[in-house]
Amino acid sequence: MQGLISGAQKPQQQSQQPQPQAQRQQQAQPQPQQPQQGQPPGQSTAKPAEDVASSQEAYDVATGQMLTFVYDKKGIETLTSFTKATGDPAQGMARLLGRLLTMTVQSAMMAGKRIAPEVIMQGGIEVIRAISEVAQSEGLLDPGQEKQVAEAAFFDGIALFANEAQEEALTEGERQRYVELLDMVEQMEQGGAMKGREQGPQESMA
Repeated sequence: MQGLISGAQKPQQQSQQPQPQAQRQQQAQPQPQQPQQGQPPGQSTAKPAEDVASSQEAYDVATGQMLTFVYDKKGIETLTSFTKATGDPAQGMARLLGRLLTMTVQSAMMAGKRIAPEVIMQGGIEVIRAISEVAQSEGLLDPGQEKQVAEAAFFDGIALFANEAQEEALTEGERQRYVELLDMVEQMEQGGAMKGREQGPQESMA
């Protein structure tokens, strides 16, 4: 997310007529910029930096905590348990992702904070990649099926999270936003698959 940058104001034009040296030195000094018309002094049209930073901070903290668990011994044991219980690596991965997202959002809520759905979705993408990596290293997932399984696990994990999260953890508007974001991601995936078929045997995604 890029911060907004307020437009720079043009410097005031200088007179072309010769001026005394003292006056030229005075004009050479930096002049304070005047506020834009209709804008109170000291205010900027740019979005406050702390708003952007808070979103980035929420992403870093939430995603970092989930990744730490995934690579931890307890996370590996949980993934193994879920996969063996379901008999399906996609469902095992989805359960772990859904559980992590639920715990993350509810923990933030208990701390008096809310995490935007866009942040959770972006973090979920990074976390499912890590879960897929662990599943392969533990022999729970065939590398040849990694892409298909990881995609299915991501969608199912988000759906589980939206269903399991307590009502106070997610507002009705946030739940609806997750549905919209899932639809957007699914459309992008379908578009990528169609493009890949048009390209032939070459992979559509790196």
